[in-house]
Amino acid sequence: MVTSQRRYEWWLVWNGVDLFLFGGWVWVLAIGRKQATGTESGRLFTAALVMFLLLNLSGSARGEVGRLWLMGMPLLVVSAVGGLAGRVARPMAILTAVHLALALAIGWGWPLVAPVLVEAQRPSMPLFTPTPPLAMPLADGLLLQGYELQQSETQLQLTLAWQAEGLISRPYTVLNHLINAAGELVAQADGWAGQGQWPPTCWEAGEAVTDAFVVDVTAVPSGRYRLYTGLYDARDGSRPRDPVFLEEVVIGEP
Repeated sequence: MVTSQRRYEWWLVWNGVDLFLFGGWVWVLAIGRKQATGTESGRLFTAALVMFLLLNLSGSARGEVGRLWLMGMPLLVVSAVGGLAGRVARPMAILTAVHLALALAIGWGWPLVAPVLVEAQRPSMPLFTPTPPLAMPLADGLLLQGYELQQSETQLQLTLAWQAEGLISRPYTVLNHLINAAGELVAQADGWAGQGQWPPTCWEAGEAVTDAFVVDVTAVPSGRYRLYTGLYDARDGSRPRDPVFLEEVVIGEP
């Protein structure tokens, strides 16, 4: 429920709940014993608690909050146990030591950062064969074989047919720009190639891929425009080739 809501108010409350659940009864007992703030362990406990409260208020600790607290659990539990020295009976002291050992093992043994391997799978996409094929090179190893354009009063529905000639080094973003007579951009539809699911770096030589884009022309004044398609690298905005002109588009009454 907390994860589905994803509101700051929820995180503000449940982060604290998770923190105290992970800290366990050692925390509750240490606070209940009114740990002296003037002692070294008391100052450590207070400083650690303030640090985590500020982190919580900042709103930066979200998601699987238990994992986020793990990195600080050894510090928090050690500081809490330090304030209980000589104040608890022997059986409870043993239980405290066991809890501390578990907290230390979890806090130091949990991989906070680990590599994740995701196997790319080709999505199902309709293919069409443009006639005649254009074979326009827009990047090394990447051809625009053709396109299909359908127009309504409010949008341009553009379908692009790509073909890989070889390995493609970058996950290019597709640009579809509508340009007026003054060379100004009036509408556009940019997006990752492969419909955002199958980047060009996954394409094999000879593979055909179809992309679909919708250019919103609701706010475009009536007139004649030129439609261009191209590629760019989102990392630095560089374009492997100049965009290619597809066709003239008439919006409203020219």
